[in-house]
Amino acid sequence: MGNRSKKFKVRNNKRKNKKLSQVALKKMPLQLSSRFRLNTIKLDIEATQSLYLRTGQSIASYSNSSQVYALNLANLIASSNNFAKFLTSGVPNFEYIRCTGFTITWYPSNIVSTQGTFEPAAFDFRYLAAYSTDSILPTGYYGNYNESHYNVLLQQTNSAKRMVFPLSNLPSYLVTEGNRQCLGQVINAYNFANYASSHGGILTIIQTTPSVNTVSGYNPKLGFLEIKMHCELYNTIV
Repeated sequence: MGNRSKKFKVRNNKRKNKKLSQVALKKMPLQLSSRFRLNTIKLDIEATQSLYLRTGQSIASYSNSSQVYALNLANLIASSNNFAKFLTSGVPNFEYIRCTGFTITWYPSNIVSTQGTFEPAAFDFRYLAAYSTDSILPTGYYGNYNESHYNVLLQQTNSAKRMVFPLSNLPSYLVTEGNRQCLGQVINAYNFANYASSHGGILTIIQTTPSVNTVSGYNPKLGFLEIKMHCELYNTIV
């Protein structure tokens, strides 16, 4: 009886361990197996992005010359000089890339109106992980009452406001509308370097209480974002 109960316990423990290992694998879909990960290079990419409110517009813009509501962060990485150091004639010197997260910090400007008749309104940011462009978003999205990840109050304090976005817990299978992968996942380096703008995600602007800028020639700089992308490059092949 003693041997039989021991065998039964061993069998149950094996089943339990197998189930636990399967659960653990499901919880870590983005980790490259150590068998495939030969080496890792840590890469931080920093960029600043100004925001403006142009004459005739009610929503802030990433551009001072046109109305741009969305910023593709994958393209931001791929167009940086820091990333270009790991390319040779446009070809990556590594096999995979993964963005583990990013940090954004908002620095408000001291806005002085030229005619005193217009006051810029607060706005929000929302990160859409599985979108590479805003052209497929619903009409009126930017001026609607959508949930957001980060709200901006103009001239609130002299200190900056910071927000961290971890991307390590995204599903193992997540693609954009163009069938490309998204930041946070392990991405083929060649695919990323050549089709960066088709990868997700985008940082969009939402302004639920619009305030139309009617002052001619008055396009104030509302402030700027400092964006720090935390990336890992795997398996150098030089």
